[in-house]
Amino acid sequence: MKSLFNMPIITLALCINADNGTGFIERISENLLRFIRRGQNEGYIVQTSAEIITAVFISSLRAVFNDEFTSKTSLSMKQIGESLLEMFLNSILTDKGKILFKELKTEQL
Repeated sequence: MKSLFNMPIITLALCINADNGTGFIERISENLLRFIRRGQNEGYIVQTSAEIITAVFISSLRAVFNDEFTSKTSLSMKQIGESLLEMFLNSILTDKGKILFKELKTEQL
């Protein structure tokens, strides 16, 4: 579970938006699906469609990491990434997952 919290989200988002038929999005989607299913099996992520969670996450990255959005906000790329990741994770994590997320955030300070 810890690997997602340390994911370079800005790099991921930029690669997703720049994908030009390289299969990058498909590979990321497959990895996210495996990660989400594992988190569900371990009780960290809610039991809902892993495919929908993955699609929403990738769509969210595309929505905020693009020139149209970033040119209209005063937020830095780091602030955008941190806000998106925290909002997204808090929507899919179970209470057990939220406790771990809080512990990991505290460790990073």
